[in-house]
Amino acid sequence: MDAIRAINHGIFNYLRTDEELAIFMGNSNIHEGLASRSSEYPYIVFAINPSLTPDTPVIVKCDFQIDIWDKPDNNLTTRINEIRGRLVLLLDQHIFILSGGEAKGIRTYLDSYGIILRDPDAEFVQHMVTLWSLRFVRSVDLLSGGGGAGESGRPPEYLGIFTPPEGGDKVTKLYVKDRKFKVEYDKPD
Repeated sequence: MDAIRAINHGIFNYLRTDEELAIFMGNSNIHEGLASRSSEYPYIVFAINPSLTPDTPVIVKCDFQIDIWDKPDNNLTTRINEIRGRLVLLLDQHIFILSGGEAKGIRTYLDSYGIILRDPDAEFVQHMVTLWSLRFVRSVDLLSGGGGAGESGRPPEYLGIFTPPEGGDKVTKLYVKDRKFKVEYDKPD
């Protein structure tokens, strides 16, 4: 399993099994990526958008967004704010440990939470956006050939080839040995 998929799975299970969050919501209606507009209210949708930089191809910083949707009978914002409060308690500066070891040092940080938006097309539907940072150290998806170190015929410490966004140097080799990284670059012509 790749690192982002494993992190999504870990966050999903962590939120889905929290009893207090389920009490606030009255359900366990949590989705990764997309949710149908006809979903039972309230519901949570979260998504992770990773970005790699050529300077730090092993450490990944992600934008992490959680959307909370609610349609209370009384149009009060009490429930959506209780859900947001519980998410902050659960996730702000939380460290995730993945059983498969796909990534290490996974930590979430609250950046901001947004105003409650009212959907003009749906009466009493409330929408709150929370923005987070998520950082982790890549491990599994760095191994060349998809297998264990050394299985691809490369040196056991070889981790792969990385290409930064357009216009940057191309990282051609990244080695790690004795907890030190060595990066070799090809300069663009």
